[in-house]
Formats: sequence, structure tokens, C-alpha cells
Amino acid sequence: MPPSEALQPSSSPSTRRCHLEAKYREGKYRRYHPLFGNQEELDKVRALQLWGPLGPPPSFCCPVPHAVLTHLIYQLREMSWHMGKLMFGGQKGPA
Repeated sequence: MPPSEALQPSSSPSTRRCHLEAKYREGKYRRYHPLFGNQEELDKVRALQLWGPLGPPPSFCCPVPHAVLTHLIYQLREMSWHMGKLMFGGQKGPA
């Protein structure tokens, strides 16, 4: 934001209102993310957030669709819950 458009402690209420309307309704003082427009770098950052520093797990045959993975995770959680009930007689864990 240019210093000439910055709010001052002595700014009037109407000046403050105009400034805030320009900022939030019109998006006047927005800045682009440093990686905006660089798809390769964005993909690297997204992969780092998703998979961590080790990267994605290796795929040995073909990529598995997301819906299949989600279903498998759900089934594993269900099995784990049922095994816990069988092993600990309905308790959440060992007493």
C-alpha cells in the first residue's frame, strides 16, 4: 500500500470507511502469493505438505483412485475398532 493511502491516527471516519471498503470489497491492497504463476513450484509445495519430506509412497503397478484408497482406509479403521472390542471386551483399550 502506498504511504499516501495509509490510514493515520488523525484520519476521519469517512476516510477510514472508504479505505476499508476499498480494502475488503474491492480487494485493492491484495498481494499475490510469491509462487503465483509458477505451477511447478506450487506442485512441489503441495506435494511437500501432502506427503512430507519423503515424498509419495511408491506405486508398484498402477495408481489407485482416491475413492478406492478412502474406502480401504475406512475398512481398516472399522476392522481395528472391531478387533479392539474383541480383544478388550468392549473397552477402548487395556485397563
